[in-house]
Amino acid sequence: MDTEKFFVVDWFSASTEEDSYKDGILPNSSGSSWGEGDMGFKSGYYRTIEDALKAVCEANYFDYDPDSWEYFEDGQFNGQFMVDVNNSEATDGDIEEWKKGRKRLWCCDISVHIKKQSLAEDVTDEECENWKAPSMFRCSQCETEYPLPKKAKYKKDKNGMNIVPCPKCGTYHYMTDKALADAISAS
Repeated sequence: MDTEKFFVVDWFSASTEEDSYKDGILPNSSGSSWGEGDMGFKSGYYRTIEDALKAVCEANYFDYDPDSWEYFEDGQFNGQFMVDVNNSEATDGDIEEWKKGRKRLWCCDISVHIKKQSLAEDVTDEECENWKAPSMFRCSQCETEYPLPKKAKYKKDKNGMNIVPCPKCGTYHYMTDKALADAISAS
């Protein structure tokens, strides 16, 4: 079976520290930090590492510049960008004002982990027809697996979604009637 190689972004994380043109990174000046989940980033399949890094830049509203990135190790790339107080990429004008001491800017460090993957053949219709729903429900918060009782009655929210609490951590999961019926029938 022929498979084609693609790259995916496994994760990224970013953090900022205030940077002074005269003094460099200021002590105790941590600013913001965020990751792929905070930005709603979902990796696609990219033909090149450059395309994957461009996608991360786009998700963070930064212009892609290959000189901003360096390879670290084991699929990790590190990038550095200058940002303003709102974590928007600094313009050339912002940087000129910063150099004159008239504007505060932050150094934003981004680490990205990229993996190489193969795309295999499409799933067949037979495989889809033989798929069975999992017999246990998994809490997305504490990852506890438990069966959903067949005769339980669940409260509904104002939008008509069933509220299913995790018996271990109490996290509420919202499920449509169909998703709940499927999960109960599989339990």
